[in-house]
Amino acid sequence: MRLIDIYKYSSRSQNGELRSVEIARRNGGIQMKFIYKPTWLSAALLLFFSATCTPQIPGLRSTSTTPPPTQPSLPAADTLHRETPRGTVLNFLKYAHRGDYATAARYLQVSPKSTADPQALARQLLTLMDTSLHASISLVSDSPEGSLDDLSDPNTEVIGQFVVKDRVESFALSRVPQKGSTPVWLVSKATLDDVPHLFELAGAPAIDQYLPDLLSEYLFLGVPIGRWLAILLSIAVCLSIGWGVVRLTNLALKYRHPETIPPHLHYWRVVRKPAALVIAIVLHAICVYWIGLPILYRMYYFRTLEILLTICVAWLIGAMLDANKQRILASGREKREAISLVQLLSGIGKAALIIIASLTILGVLGFDTKTMVAGLGIGGLALALGAQKTLENLISGITLVADDVFAIGDECVIDGRNVTVQEIGLRSLIVRAREGTQMSFPNGMLAQVGIENVSRRNRFLLWTTLVISYETSLTQVHCVIARAREMLYSHCRIEQESARFRLTSMTSVGYEVELFAFVQSTNGAEMAAIREDVFFRIADIAEAEGAVWAIPSQLTFLSRKQQVDAKKEADAEHTVQVWKGENENPFPDVSAQRLAQLRGTIAYPAQGSREDTEQEQVKVQAQQAS
Repeated sequence: MRLIDIYKYSSRSQNGELRSVEIARRNGGIQMKFIYKPTWLSAALLLFFSATCTPQIPGLRSTSTTPPPTQPSLPAADTLHRETPRGTVLNFLKYAHRGDYATAARYLQVSPKSTADPQALARQLLTLMDTSLHASISLVSDSPEGSLDDLSDPNTEVIGQFVVKDRVESFALSRVPQKGSTPVWLVSKATLDDVPHLFELAGAPAIDQYLPDLLSEYLFLGVPIGRWLAILLSIAVCLSIGWGVVRLTNLALKYRHPETIPPHLHYWRVVRKPAALVIAIVLHAICVYWIGLPILYRMYYFRTLEILLTICVAWLIGAMLDANKQRILASGREKREAISLVQLLSGIGKAALIIIASLTILGVLGFDTKTMVAGLGIGGLALALGAQKTLENLISGITLVADDVFAIGDECVIDGRNVTVQEIGLRSLIVRAREGTQMSFPNGMLAQVGIENVSRRNRFLLWTTLVISYETSLTQVHCVIARAREMLYSHCRIEQESARFRLTSMTSVGYEVELFAFVQSTNGAEMAAIREDVFFRIADIAEAEGAVWAIPSQLTFLSRKQQVDAKKEADAEHTVQVWKGENENPFPDVSAQRLAQLRGTIAYPAQGSREDTEQEQVKVQAQQAS
């Protein structure tokens, strides 16, 4: 709704005068009525109301304008890019190498009262920087304020040092204010005062003394062709030296161990290629510095060498990780725990190595790696939210290895499956089932299910139930149980304290006897052989006592298929009577004196077996040797 509304005008007279004007203001229900007769007065009043009320109408602006406040003008940017120390150094080198010494001289803080030629100073300074400056241009501050770590004058930036024979002078920049422009960095007056004398002492690069005049006169990219040829020659020489050092080291290791291949020789063979490249790159960098490549070219050339050196060092460390991993994997089963840990750490180490090498290369190329590392915090949070399962598997894998739940080669029961551990990865566990198939379990799932490590048992349980037929007399049952107990107590591979052979129940088919014993073995195959030996001995005892094993209740028989031997039955009754008469009844338990007599009297393996024969031969050889 409009705040002001002119809704009625009166009629005009014959001479054109306005007789009345009615104005209704819809604000609070107030109406105002003005009557004017002179035309000029009514027109002035209308103009006044329209000028004062227009700002209250939405969508309309006032015709009165207020000038905006004036903004302070910013200082103009320097056209020669001298706002930062690095910009001054790089642009001075750019113009000087082009031969534009007039522009290069504008980067020097030359006093107006000085009689020195600025262009000559620029030419001499370029020569000194190419041949005698010890500094890294890539480390020069790129901030307008200079290096904040420098505790000296904030308006002075020390770039490096000129080393000419026995004299050492600083190469510094000074921050100079400019009228109407930002402060700029210029080569300081103190440095320029030393330039002429240092230039006379420096002379030509040492390599120019050995180059023919033809190779020194012709230039390529502002550098004598002879120096480029020397750089190419140094590449071949340094590669040969690096490979020669590796070969000599290999021969020395072989000479010390001519008959066998020691583990460290295999280790050296794995790392020799990256080691040779690292040696060659370091030697080549020294040669390039001695050849005297201009500092601007040297900066970019060394940047390339730094990238190559980073790649070779990462390759060398990765090869060392692989060599250690292979050496531990070949060390045998006794180091299975170390194998699992090394495999997991090797994967983590390689991932960290790739990240560090990538950040180093990006830093050499000039990217701000600090910002990237700071961004990893936010990126890591986003990654954690989007890859929860992956992180869960990774952390679970580290936890399983740290807790030493299993190792490579262990036999385990996982999720009801009998498997053998083959590889513990960052994401999953690789196993081999008994059927020969390969299976994979995510590490996160392993932390939630029960894992039974069969390989780490300290003994095997032998637990079964035997049933003696009711056709066997009670005295024979007594004899079988007593003889079987003595056999268990006497067996050298059965734990005597926990062994038992007792009558536990009388079922519908016979006397039920429980066999419970721990076999002192950690090998599954050996345990199966010992169990077989125990069963054979129990069967021999039952046969010797004339006992009859119960027939399964599912079978129906009409007559006794096997008669009990009467003589053996009588012998069993006599034996029981003797026990009772001499107070040596083995029920309910065998006496401690009898246990001591029986301990270890039954040897395993049995006499006459192949293993027993081999053990006897070893004993005979040992006696002969002694």
